[in-house]
Amino acid sequence: MSSLCNIGGVLGDMFRCCDSRTTRPDEIVRLDEHASNLTVLLNVLHYPICPPIRVHSHTKPYRDRNSAQSNHLSQRQYNPGTVIPLPIIPLLLSLADKYCIESITETLSVHLSAHAPTDPLRVYGYAIAFGLGTAASTASQYLDPMASYAASQVEVIPTVAVYHRVLVLQNFRVQALRRILSGEEIFPHGYGLCTSHQRQTTSIWEARRTYLMGRIQSNTDVAGEMDVVRPLLTDCKICHKACSAAVDMLGYKCRRVIRRVDQLKETTDGDVPINGIYDL
Repeated sequence: MSSLCNIGGVLGDMFRCCDSRTTRPDEIVRLDEHASNLTVLLNVLHYPICPPIRVHSHTKPYRDRNSAQSNHLSQRQYNPGTVIPLPIIPLLLSLADKYCIESITETLSVHLSAHAPTDPLRVYGYAIAFGLGTAASTASQYLDPMASYAASQVEVIPTVAVYHRVLVLQNFRVQALRRILSGEEIFPHGYGLCTSHQRQTTSIWEARRTYLMGRIQSNTDVAGEMDVVRPLLTDCKICHKACSAAVDMLGYKCRRVIRRVDQLKETTDGDVPINGIYDL
């Protein structure tokens, strides 16, 4: 009991009350809480939650041959056995909030963020609901286009305002990625020009670019999608080198486009990008 009395907040006061010498032996403290929730709560108090063990970070590409989508974000990898399952986290956060146990909220936020790459919508919704801004921003960069989710799925987002922030972010990304792609030439200003295959190579690049322009979405890996041109140019070292340079430049420019909701600035007219482009 003494260890529980040292807990801060509402719960600590409750246990100190029970431990008081002035409390009658037969006095009962009634809690408006399910027994199963109390069991979870007491387990958390006796066995504090540890952060998940980080393994490594890497860029894990995902390519869908039937669409222009790919996930090319760097993902923090954790030992799965050390990450709290996602369905349990909202209950723990709710109990921590109800009983003012601030000591575990930050750790729970890390566990929640660990699920962002695989379940960004629910992570975003839970993070917003519990006021975990960092976790919400982390999840926002992994979200698929909002129109791709069912109505029942987006109900996890608690307010229209935070739903709108994602729409603003994703719309800006689409417009920015289109501008970048439309301005990227395979032989920019004649640099790296192949005089033997200029027309043919330019035609291949333009055809792929035109195809992709109308299919860009907020999570499109533009450089990855344009990279399919490179294998078509292996017969000419000059053209192949020019394509590699163009794709690399596309990747650099696209990585600088904002991708998280915390990179939006709140204004009286709504959310707008701060700059739109960020230095790496």
